[in-house]
Amino acid sequence: SCKFANLDREGDITLGDFWGFENIMPSTSAKWNIKAQDGVSLVMVNSEKGRALWKDVLRNSEQCFYELCLSNAFIRYQHNLNAPTERPSNVDEFREDYKEYGFEYVAKKYANYSMRGKIRFILSRGYHEWIKR
Repeated sequence: SCKFANLDREGDITLGDFWGFENIMPSTSAKWNIKAQDGVSLVMVNSEKGRALWKDVLRNSEQCFYELCLSNAFIRYQHNLNAPTERPSNVDEFREDYKEYGFEYVAKKYANYSMRGKIRFILSRGYHEWIKR
C-alpha cells in the first residue's frame, strides 16, 4: 500500500535497478557488453535541485559512466514506479515461522537455502571482493 509507488516522485533523485536495460538501450548494452543483472542503475532526476546534485556527482566521479535514456519505455520494467509490490500470501506464516524457528529454518523452507547455496554465496562474495582489489 505504498503511496510512493508511482511516477509522482517527491524526492529530488530516484535511484533503482535498471531492469530491462538491454531491451530499452540495446546499442548501449551491446557496446559495453552489459545487462541489467550486471548492476545497471536507473537514475531519475525529479527536480532542479536533483539536476544540480546529479551534475555534481558526474563532475566529481571518474568512474561514473552514464548514458541518457530518452525513451519512457523503462517504466514498464520498473514495477514499483507503477504500483506497490503485492503482499505475499504466506507472509504471516513466514513471520510466525521466523519467530518460532529462526533464520535457518525459513531460509530453507522459503528460499530453498541449502549447504550448496551457502557455498555458492560465500564463493561469489569472495570472488567479488577479490575483483575489487
